[in-house]
Amino acid sequence: MTLEAKGLTKSYGKRPAVDDLSFTVQAGRVTGFLGPNGAGKSTTMRMFLGLDRPGSGSALVHGRPFHELRHPLCEVGAVLEAKAVHPGRTAYGHLLALASSNRIGRRRVTEVLEITGLAGVARKRVGGFSLGMGQRLGIAAALLGDPGVLLFDEPVNGLDPEGVRWIRRLMKGLAAEGRTVFVSSHLMSEMEVTADHVVVIGRGRLIADTDVRAFIASSSHNAVRVSSPQAIQLGVRLRKNGAEITADAEGTLLVSGIDSARIAAIATECGAVLHELTPQRASLETAFMERTGHSVEYRADPPGQD
Repeated sequence: MTLEAKGLTKSYGKRPAVDDLSFTVQAGRVTGFLGPNGAGKSTTMRMFLGLDRPGSGSALVHGRPFHELRHPLCEVGAVLEAKAVHPGRTAYGHLLALASSNRIGRRRVTEVLEITGLAGVARKRVGGFSLGMGQRLGIAAALLGDPGVLLFDEPVNGLDPEGVRWIRRLMKGLAAEGRTVFVSSHLMSEMEVTADHVVVIGRGRLIADTDVRAFIASSSHNAVRVSSPQAIQLGVRLRKNGAEITADAEGTLLVSGIDSARIAAIATECGAVLHELTPQRASLETAFMERTGHSVEYRADPPGQD
């Protein structure tokens, strides 16, 4: 199953939250949904779930709008607000109510409690749950109908390091089973090791829809650290071949614009001895900040800056 946004637009008053947005989320991989605050991520997810109506365009689940799904909980699972649960209910009672209203058996309630590590607190009232436990309960509810499509909005909020590793393995495992996993997060370091693909938006518009590695590789901050006794001579030749160079230290260059193999070949041609040839890979966070800097709605300067 897939998620597809087609020319999706949504405004609140005169302010566009989502602006002619189109992309497809494929099954079998974890797709990260990234963007600065106010980019339109939550609004887009709400439109996929039929909670907000598009001003124009469509948000489709396997070719159909959410309200046309015959058994929504068994086709789409979502975590948008983990603790949107009556505090007086127990974890088991909350899940059982959802299961009963969707013709899902009690056995599945027990299964998702075990999957999410909540079996030991199943009979405790949700009002006493920590934020992390609330996240796990929200994920249990999302998994209840064994759906083929899963949407998670900031799923690691409140989780401890073990919990973060658990949700990472869970999402990867769900994708490996052929499910569609769409996850919004501000934690770039976590998305770098979890997501296979990214959809990046800013001010409601699409910025990138690509493989994670390709997105990182597009950053201008990717470079190669080159050390040579003939650094000046080598630098001249590299610039003639289109490289951009920053002197990092005496005899050491930071080279961007050409890869390590080409640098080595040019060094051989001009007789330069290489003492170091080390790729300096940008992070997902660096690439993200570079591509979305113009879309940041609220920006603060460090103290002392004019």
